[in-house]
Amino acid sequence: MSELSGYMYSLVSVPLYDTLGATAIEFIVNQTEMEVIIASADKAITLLDMISVLPTVKTIIVMGELDPQLVAQGAALNIQVHAWTNIERSGLEKPVSPNPPKADDVASICYTSGTTGTPK
Repeated sequence: MSELSGYMYSLVSVPLYDTLGATAIEFIVNQTEMEVIIASADKAITLLDMISVLPTVKTIIVMGELDPQLVAQGAALNIQVHAWTNIERSGLEKPVSPNPPKADDVASICYTSGTTGTPK
């Protein structure tokens, strides 16, 4: 759902897989200058633990149950942490006109596992 909605606003999707490991995630987030990450609560905790090496990340959107302590931890690190359901509700209450991509726009960047070095 997040990927499809991103396409409506010309946002580039960059998947982060569980199997990548912290080093690869750091590489991908920093190379793409990722600002917003949508993750499960357990992965959001991992990302907050890594935030000192992820300087471009500003917002983490959590799918599923959002623990208020996670929001507080994010605030202490100057990172906004939101529940996916709140983002959905905000879109319903205050819709934003789509900004569809052009033919030459990038839709998604998908990295390999990087078994021969950093992800490619």
